[in-house]
Formats: sequence, C-alpha cells, structure tokens
Amino acid sequence: MGPRGPVGPAGPPGASVPFVPIRTMLVYTNQMKDLEPSETPKLLRELGSFTKELPDTVIELTWQSHIRTEGNGGFCSFDVRIDGESMPVPSGLWLGATLHDANDAPVNLYLEFPGLAPGPHAVTLWTRGSNGATACIDNHGSFLRTVHVVETY
Repeated sequence: MGPRGPVGPAGPPGASVPFVPIRTMLVYTNQMKDLEPSETPKLLRELGSFTKELPDTVIELTWQSHIRTEGNGGFCSFDVRIDGESMPVPSGLWLGATLHDANDAPVNLYLEFPGLAPGPHAVTLWTRGSNGATACIDNHGSFLRTVHVVETY
C-alpha cells in the first residue's frame, strides 16, 4: 500500500441539530352524509388545516375514521385531499377507501404529498358513489376521528 494523498477540501457544515418531524393532529366529530352520491367526486367535509414549515419536506397524512355505504349493491369511495388535490398518482387512478353494499367499516388511509409549498394547507374529505349507492357516510356513529399530519424528509 502506498502513501496517502493530501486531505481534500472541507464540505459545507451540517445541520447543528437533527431534524425532528413536525406533527399535527386534526380532530373532528359528527357524521357527514352525501345523500346524492355520483361518479363525480365531490367535497364531503373539511377535516382541518395545518401549516407546512419547510420547502423540501414531504407531508405524510393518515386518516382514521368509520365509513358506511347505503344502497343495495352500491359502492362509496372516500379520498382525503390537501387543498382540494389528491395525492399524486397515475392518471385516472382513484386512491382512497372504498366500501360496498350497505356495509360499514373502520378505515385507516395513509397518503404522501410531496412538493407542497410552505404555508397553510386545508385537509378535506371527498366522496363518490356508484352502482346504486344512496348514501356515502363518514363517521356515522359521531365518534372522535383523527387525521395525523407529519412533515418529514
């Protein structure tokens, strides 16, 4: 093994403290019904808001609730959006929770939103129904429901 070369130039200084994810919990109660479901997604309710602090972070969002579909053979789909926009996915793909045929179920939906600008953002719940759904319902028991928002790298 030969001699070592000279030491290279020093790099830029690193962060003085490690990054800690920024967490916000949105809480809501009361049920909300869409009594005229259609194939076209529409706003069901506002879930709350948060403020994004940094420009190069990703927002991780986890929605926890209880959903219900009414109407024999019908489907209801639910989508959580930020500023009215769905999580970026391939064109034509609906990303959300779907329930069929007069059933109800708990739901936990995890989504990632890269590229959001720093500043305030609104979180909303959208729904659509098909195949004879007569109602799409969020939180029909009026329990305490949450959306966990995490800003991270």
